[in-house]
Order: sequence, then C-alpha cells, then structure tokens
Amino acid sequence: MPQGVIGSKARLFREGALCSATDYQFNLFNTSSQTATSTRDCGPGFYNSHGFVAVWPSGGNMSEYVTFPSDPLQYPAPAALAAPRADGDAARAQGTNPDGESYGTGEAAQADAELPDLVSAIGTDGELGYVRSDDLVGSVVDAAATPAPRTIPLLSQTGDPIGSFQIG
Repeated sequence: MPQGVIGSKARLFREGALCSATDYQFNLFNTSSQTATSTRDCGPGFYNSHGFVAVWPSGGNMSEYVTFPSDPLQYPAPAALAAPRADGDAARAQGTNPDGESYGTGEAAQADAELPDLVSAIGTDGELGYVRSDDLVGSVVDAAATPAPRTIPLLSQTGDPIGSFQIG
C-alpha cells in the first residue's frame, strides 16, 4: 500500500472497562501491513482487545473495519492472583444518567458510532470512571505525522471530572 493509505488503532479492555487506546496511525512508507499496539497494565483481571483498520484511498472516502476481538486472557496467571477484582460488574454497568447521557462499556462496539456517550474506562491512576466517546474517537491523524499521546478527562457517571485517561 502506498504511504498514508492504511491505518490502525487499538483498544484494550479489562473486564469491560477501556484500559488503553490509540488514535489512528497510518503507514509512513509503502507497506503491506500496519500495526497498532495498545499496552498498559490496569491491574489483575481478564483482558481482551480489538482494533480498527482504516483504508483511505487517494481521492476517496475512508473505509473503517473492526478487527476480531481477542479471547479474554487472565492477567496475571490465576496462580498469581491474590483475590479476584470486585469492579468487573461496575465496569459493565449501563444506563442513562440524569443528563440523558448513555453510559456503558465500549467492548462490543463494532464502530465508534455504537459507543455510549460515556464509555467505561480505567484512568491513569487506576480509578474506574468514564470517558466521553467524542473525546475517545478524536480525529483521523495525518498520515505524515507521528501521533503524540493525548490526555482526556476521566469522568464520573454523571459527567463530573474525576481524573484523566491517556490515549497513546
């Protein structure tokens, strides 16, 4: 593929809560493959991931595809766990807050348009909260640029700031 035609972004979840995410990264040179890696230790629990691939042909519209989600993997290994996590159910809670904003997990979203308004996420300090789907989605990164990590607010279920979440 020519430079800037194929891009990828990754999302890593721990027990339904977004743990790590990347913005689109497009190929900087001619290539036949593209990789985005999202790695962050959000503590012990069950992890899975999925990503998105974008194809942006010259002069055409971008097409986006979701990758197959990975099977859950327990980290660390079961023998190393001292006690199971108690926040798995909280990460998967869904509903509507008093302001009419939907909240829930983005784990099964097949497209960014399917995300709830507030996506369950684990902040940079390990606190469980939510990020706005509009902040998570961001904009498509210029193929010639190297995306820099960015920080977005981590929110309570009612939309009040409680911390931060880094997209890298």
